[in-house]
Amino acid sequence: MRTLIRLFFSIFGYNVYFVKRSEPDTVQINNLENQNRAWLKNYTSFENEDSLSFYKSICKKMIDLGFDLNDKTVCDNGCGNGMFLKVLSQAFQVRKIVGYDFSNEAIVLAQKKNIVNSIFKVHDIYLPLSEGEKYDFVFCTEVLEHLEFPETALLNMLKMLNINGVLFITVPNGRFDFYNGHINFWSISSWKVFIYKFVDGTNYNISINFMLKDNQHLYAMIERIK
Repeated sequence: MRTLIRLFFSIFGYNVYFVKRSEPDTVQINNLENQNRAWLKNYTSFENEDSLSFYKSICKKMIDLGFDLNDKTVCDNGCGNGMFLKVLSQAFQVRKIVGYDFSNEAIVLAQKKNIVNSIFKVHDIYLPLSEGEKYDFVFCTEVLEHLEFPETALLNMLKMLNINGVLFITVPNGRFDFYNGHINFWSISSWKVFIYKFVDGTNYNISINFMLKDNQHLYAMIERIK
């Protein structure tokens, strides 16, 4: 193909040279140093109208699925600057809110949100929490696509659930996602394969679908029943 392109342009007296573009190292983009730098630079990330609308749609989805978060314990893994939890706290009277993120700079920003009944902690999603830290609702929104080992994060989050607790995860639809900082690009089919590979259907109720009508995001609702 390159030879044909060169021949074509040579007719007009042009020489064509191909330069190899270096692809970004997505693992490096998502490491702690770069994420801290990103939060320092873009401290209002995810506070725009699109993000707020998406967060509100998650709250609505919980209601549509028949879940009541009032007077429940809630945590968010990869909470960033805490904006999702702020929206959640406005939609429900949650008894306890905990936000986890491996970026200490993100946690500093989240703490400044002054969310009622909230605690924000630095924590690596690849590591399990202590045995007593369990919740009624565990969220992880738009995080797993950034991870080299998303299955480790998924299994750790399952351990965070109380009996009848719910894990709710969202990821971009990989069919429409072109961000070079993402490592994983799931379609609805491959998302189902991923979830069912690591989640035992006998111990959990599982629901997987598109988040919104535009199909730009996918979700998995995983309810612990045993």
